[in-house]
Amino acid sequence: MSTATISEPITGDKTYQVRARMALPLLVRQAEACTPIFYSDLAEELGMPNPRNLNYVLGSIGKSLELLSKEWGGKVPPIQCIVINK
Repeated sequence: MSTATISEPITGDKTYQVRARMALPLLVRQAEACTPIFYSDLAEELGMPNPRNLNYVLGSIGKSLELLSKEWGGKVPPIQCIVINK
């Protein structure tokens, strides 16, 4: 099962949801600058020792954007996709 399916929206109190709320403005910053961000750099900005743990964080953001798309009746871009490997 994919992380995006397992992850819950960013509104909860689980650690990955709290980090997702912290990560979203960072992703918006990068999108506005038209610049991707490396997993390792995002993890560092979030104070996470292992960038591999971003899977639930980004899955939570993705799930939230999917729900927002349904609510608005229009596509919300998957901003979590600007996080890339080095």
